[in-house]
Amino acid sequence: MDTVALEPYDPDSCRTFSDYAERLEFYFESVDLDLSSVFPSDPDYNAKLERLKSKRRAALLSNCGPKCFEVLKNLTAPVSVKSLSYEELKDLALQHFDGSTNQSRVGTSFARECEVPMRGFPSSL
Repeated sequence: MDTVALEPYDPDSCRTFSDYAERLEFYFESVDLDLSSVFPSDPDYNAKLERLKSKRRAALLSNCGPKCFEVLKNLTAPVSVKSLSYEELKDLALQHFDGSTNQSRVGTSFARECEVPMRGFPSSL
């Protein structure tokens, strides 16, 4: 199987972190880090679940890019990013980069930031 690559998140782009987090979920599935792959009936369930959660955090931190990583380090200081879960880091990034986890607000913000004026039409009505 080929290695699946995920480009870093660029906070300067008009894409939201919410979109990046959604892509991360697909990435996790493609590299067998999907939490649904662990079954409660497994005798090693807790150990396997913790290992998967740790790998998900590592995947986020190693793929998010230097700008996002630095922001996460600053947001979590003086606590190490390694001491937080993937979910906690994702929530911090969503709050910081998107300003809200409210999808309708994020969507509106995204549309506004990415508007490209069409030739021949006024830029505002």
